[in-house]
Amino acid sequence: MFTIYPSNGFEKYLCDKSFRMSTPLSGTFELLPICNMDCKMCYIRMSPKEMHQQGTPLSVDDWLRIGKEAADSGCMFLLLTGGEPLLYPDFLKLYEGLRHLGIIITLNTNGTLINKQIAETFKHNQPRRVNISLYGASDNTYKALCGNPKGFTQVMNGIHLLLDVGVQVKINFTPTPQNYHDLEGVVEITDNLNIPISTPTYMFPPERKPGGMSKHKLNRLTSQQAAYEQLKIIRMAHPHQSDYIHYIKETLDDIKETEEEEVAPPGGLLCTAGVSSFWVNWKGEISPCGMLQKPTRNLKEYSFGEAWEAIKTETKQIFTSKKCFNCRFRKICKACGAASFAEHRNFSLPATYHCELNETFEELLKEELKKLEQQKSTNK
Repeated sequence: MFTIYPSNGFEKYLCDKSFRMSTPLSGTFELLPICNMDCKMCYIRMSPKEMHQQGTPLSVDDWLRIGKEAADSGCMFLLLTGGEPLLYPDFLKLYEGLRHLGIIITLNTNGTLINKQIAETFKHNQPRRVNISLYGASDNTYKALCGNPKGFTQVMNGIHLLLDVGVQVKINFTPTPQNYHDLEGVVEITDNLNIPISTPTYMFPPERKPGGMSKHKLNRLTSQQAAYEQLKIIRMAHPHQSDYIHYIKETLDDIKETEEEEVAPPGGLLCTAGVSSFWVNWKGEISPCGMLQKPTRNLKEYSFGEAWEAIKTETKQIFTSKKCFNCRFRKICKACGAASFAEHRNFSLPATYHCELNETFEELLKEELKKLEQQKSTNK
């Protein structure tokens, strides 16, 4: 789900105010579900044949109509995603049309299709940022994970084209069984290029692919492996031992035993989804979040404003897990209502993958702190 990360006080003010007033400040346009790569862990990718069996992607005019109605309702920030959004016909026409509406655009892409024309367009009509999924640090990894033996070379070319014209780039890297060994290499690349990186360790199940879990296998690290990778990421982010120790202590302090009587969670997803953010899929169906198939409204049948009011109301009727809401890991847990639904088809059940990850992560932090304090004591 797209979330704005405020870079200044004014943006934070906008985010806070829109949340309080239930204004759709930010949203995602999922342009199409097809992609030029076939990543083993993808939760959405369809073949062109599978896509056309389910429906027809919206036209540029449809997207621009929805964009205008969303902007009139208060939307200022949009994420364009897919599949691979750069495969969308007339992508640049759509991009420039949305920018002409005054909407600030962020793009999610695998980066392999970025060319000089796209870079030049972005140079003169800047997006907020281009988020590039870097799936590994070599062509061999791309071949194993994505079925593209030239993927790494292609995406690095795309990154340099954007950087050369002054476009802001952020890297996303999610460790999987085929690429976790490349974590250090990917971080080194971002350090050398001086660009930020996001490294989530959770992979949603492929529920949105045709056939869902009955047809497609999960391709992700075990919860225990994800905890180890999470610690490795934290260690690299805190190269100075004193900062690393401080982070560990702060995190362990955030993990508190629940002493009070359990409290029932309020209605809603406990995030911005369906409150101040939304998702529109390639068929024109609006929902609170890209991982939820309900509540939805079809924007071919409803205006954006009508659909948003219905989505807001119905999202409030979703009650997330009471166990999650009162859990001692709540401050550090990355689980959400959408994760519970994706894992168990039930909002009221905790996402057990996250429970197991957090328990392992806590033990790793305790072991790490004990080892570091022993080293500190020995060195005195």
